[in-house]
Amino acid sequence: MKKIFTLLFMNFMLIGVTMAQKDLRILLVHDNNNTPVMTDSIRHAITAAGYNYSDYDAVENGAPPTDILTPYELVVWATGKALSTNFFDGELPNEGIKGYLDNGGMLFVEGIDFMYDGFGSASDTFMVGDFAYDYLGVEVYLAQSHYDDTVYDGVPMMVATENNGICTVDTVDWRWSTMWGADAIIPTDGAKSIYDMGPSDYDFTGKSCMVYNEKGEAKILSAFIRWDGFKTFDLGVSVTTEILDYFNKFSTGAGNDVTSIDITSDSGFTISENNGSLQLGLTVLPEEATNKTVTWSIAEGSVDALISQDGLLTASGYDNQNGKVYVVATANDGSEVADTAEITISNQTVGDGYKVLLVNDNANGTDRYLVIEDALKAGNYNHKVFNAAVKGMAPDWELLSNFNFVIWYTGNDGVNLHFWDVSDSTNIQCNAALKQYADNGGTVWLQGIDFFYDIYGSQYSAKNAGGDSIITAFDAGSFVYDYLGIKEYVAQTHQNDGVFSDGVQQIDLTEENEITGIDPIKWVWSTMWNADVIDVTDNATPLYYMGPETYDFALYCAMVYNKKGESEFITSTFETGKIDTQENTNQFFKEVLDHFEELWTDVAIVPNEIKFNVYPNPATEMVNVELSFDKPEEVMIQMYDISGRMVYSKALTGIQGVQNTIIDVSNLSNGIYNLLVTSDNKRSNSRLVITK
Repeated sequence: MKKIFTLLFMNFMLIGVTMAQKDLRILLVHDNNNTPVMTDSIRHAITAAGYNYSDYDAVENGAPPTDILTPYELVVWATGKALSTNFFDGELPNEGIKGYLDNGGMLFVEGIDFMYDGFGSASDTFMVGDFAYDYLGVEVYLAQSHYDDTVYDGVPMMVATENNGICTVDTVDWRWSTMWGADAIIPTDGAKSIYDMGPSDYDFTGKSCMVYNEKGEAKILSAFIRWDGFKTFDLGVSVTTEILDYFNKFSTGAGNDVTSIDITSDSGFTISENNGSLQLGLTVLPEEATNKTVTWSIAEGSVDALISQDGLLTASGYDNQNGKVYVVATANDGSEVADTAEITISNQTVGDGYKVLLVNDNANGTDRYLVIEDALKAGNYNHKVFNAAVKGMAPDWELLSNFNFVIWYTGNDGVNLHFWDVSDSTNIQCNAALKQYADNGGTVWLQGIDFFYDIYGSQYSAKNAGGDSIITAFDAGSFVYDYLGIKEYVAQTHQNDGVFSDGVQQIDLTEENEITGIDPIKWVWSTMWNADVIDVTDNATPLYYMGPETYDFALYCAMVYNKKGESEFITSTFETGKIDTQENTNQFFKEVLDHFEELWTDVAIVPNEIKFNVYPNPATEMVNVELSFDKPEEVMIQMYDISGRMVYSKALTGIQGVQNTIIDVSNLSNGIYNLLVTSDNKRSNSRLVITK
């Protein structure tokens, strides 16, 4: 190694920490795997209220154990609108939070559906000895707003209870007319309602939706609403400030700050094994520091790698991600003390043959992509996964260039997808790295529902009685038209459907489809909602139509193939993770991938009998081909572009020992090329990327 410096790396941190204005030590637990960005509302509110906080990602790392929670005076557990959280373990709390509360901790838990996650649908009654009764102060989990509501479709507001001791903001209403999924609660005799549902003519008026309770030294505030639902940001800040100021009354002060951090390793500071890992350790001083926990992160400028929150660094396994990674450990006590270590990574490789990258861009259920990965495993495809939904970023060009085929999975998400680049609203593209990959001969399979809705909203055809159709049409020169081969975003299934009024029942194979043969494709449900109905350009190839023939949008497309220059896009506007069986999912993915792999192997002859090195790769001007033979050989070096056209050829005579051949590629276009070396009935190939 060498440890290179110890200073503040605030721009490299994964967490947000404000300058200290109040002493309460807060840990924010992000536990919303449905829409992760929703947690930002409470993050911003805590900051605006003048408090420091540290951030823990329970979606990625699981529930924090008691020893992680203990240094903090208040744990803010944000579930947002997740249906599956780490807060409950069955009908019990996770061991970490229960241990924390039993030691006298303070908890503020918020979100809709976390009661549903633990106990199922309302109603439910609790008694002494139950966690909900003893800790949360809930005697009856009565209902969820929107279930059996009559006057309003959901709860319109919440109203502060008189003299509740915490919140004085009298009426809180939402950025929507009503809120769905908020829990109506009857508190225990020992608990206090902070806010009740309202107004007076609402079904559950007078029933609590925010409860405060104490058990021993523990203090618990449970808010059964979405914190991103406040009508204005200032309203949310006002309520948040009053809650945090209440807990701040019990703060013992800032405690002893961390003064130094030293990153350590018992086995050196290198990773030389493909996909290898390195466990890093810490020395945190002083010994009596109140909060000795840290956040691990990777600094900008590093090669690709992952670091867990227990300090386990894992190399990427990508061909061009060998080099230096800079790991940062930052104190969580607000002291801003950090240390950085330099680790050298080598010998990483995706492997030989056809290489597939699965990009998970679905933040609305971040584990749905596993169905797709299971299909890749079943087909024995050489693949990697890039979790854009968890990382909060798209893969860059350098990473994408390792792969022959990219599956971009948006699942059932339609909010802030990393697929799109909307920096110029008049010229919407896919993200720049993916476009560069496509322009250089890459093949992309875009799939999921709502990815059009993410950008274009509900501007699709309204099949109404006598109304004008509003269709989002695309012109030649636009990304959607030229690359995806789509000229109209016509509708979403379930909108004004007639024969199958709640979605599309199946999709049917087209005569033009030479890629797959499954017919029809059906779902785990009887119909699928929100699949985008599209009409394709004359140059594109329709692969599947909406079906059956009696369906409203029959003969409109649900899957299309298009080629522009060297780029190839397959677009599936349905949820591929919800095909009716895993076996059919496996077969569907196998047929698509095998089709394109066969086209690739027609150009790329794979037997790897000759060992040679090609560098630099990617290249811009010159490429060095290093060969080594024990005895004299007659050698032919050839290079082919993505279409199979030979662009370079050179014969070498009597090659023995190490031979370096320089190839001038400055006159070749950006793209992916196949370098073929032949000698005495032996042949080997290597993939070469040229970028200027």
